[in-house]
Amino acid sequence: CVALLVDEGSNAKNVAAMRKAIEAAKATVKIIAPKVGGVTLSDGTHLPADAQLAGAPSAQFDAVASSIPMAAGERLSKDSAAQDWFRDAFGHLKAIAACKATHLVLESAGVKPDAGVFDPSDTGSFIEAAQTRQWERERSLRALA
Repeated sequence: CVALLVDEGSNAKNVAAMRKAIEAAKATVKIIAPKVGGVTLSDGTHLPADAQLAGAPSAQFDAVASSIPMAAGERLSKDSAAQDWFRDAFGHLKAIAACKATHLVLESAGVKPDAGVFDPSDTGSFIEAAQTRQWERERSLRALA
């Protein structure tokens, strides 16, 4: 199950492409948005949210992806729920697909992208990584016995 974070004005084509790739891999997509009611995408369509960002911890998903506009990245980079969501996904060794705007949130959360953080356009690599954990990351996060 992959969480896909969207916000007002998210690129409809990018969201559709990510969703299609995830579902083609026989995985489930859960749409996460800052507000319960969902968002209006760049093409004017309304996309309902399955859950609100502050109420859907990233730990409950196998991987997370994000397709948000730059203004949302700037706003969410100051939002503790967004910072925690990505910090926890990173700390739980999950694959992350992060658009340019999402990197603003990662930076504010203290997350230094590694090989398990993908550009959302590289759906193949992201989907492959989403099927496991990013074990190489663990050494940089905690002391191992």
